[in-house]
Amino acid sequence: MTNGRQTAIEEAVIRGKEILQTVESLINEAQGKSEDAALVAAGKIREIAQTYRLAQVCYRDAARKNPGNLEARARLAIAFLKDRNVTKGLTIAMELADRQPDFAFKDISGHPVSIMTLLGDAYRAAGDTTQARRAYESALKQQPGDTRAAVFLAQVLAEDGLLDEAADVAANSANGHDAAPFQATLRLLANDPNRMPAIAGILANRTARLAFDV
Repeated sequence: MTNGRQTAIEEAVIRGKEILQTVESLINEAQGKSEDAALVAAGKIREIAQTYRLAQVCYRDAARKNPGNLEARARLAIAFLKDRNVTKGLTIAMELADRQPDFAFKDISGHPVSIMTLLGDAYRAAGDTTQARRAYESALKQQPGDTRAAVFLAQVLAEDGLLDEAADVAANSANGHDAAPFQATLRLLANDPNRMPAIAGILANRTARLAFDV
């Protein structure tokens, strides 16, 4: 077995354990909290199962039970985006950003994410990279540790050809066990005139990893 395959297997095992821990935590939340919070947890479980329309039902019910539950509305927008209903997802994200731009919640894995990050995701899904960039930048001003906003902002910058800015933003977003090699790779690529495909590949790998989390 090659080192590459072994690494892929090890990464898959680590990720699998993370997903199992997340599901177990959500099951506990679904069984032990207020009804609207339990419905939000149930919706997240549906999202992990990629049954997005069932997740939407959970989030709608949670919002009806408690109109003040902004997380339920935010997750409904996310479920619409995952189900490729960009118009509905963007509409809700814009409404929430106007209503409470500093609102923050936790993603499926428990990491902090702001409503402005969600707005950036929605604009990016709609193909409006200019508005997506503004939303991600706003999210990072509010919450510098928002890894999702940083990584997707870096991707938007890279797609616009702003590779140096993209590398800086992406390197600053790295955390955990992969931070050092990720930052080192970006530094090596900084002076490479043909670095666009490599940087794009690195960012694609990180965005794929974050796709589950939100």
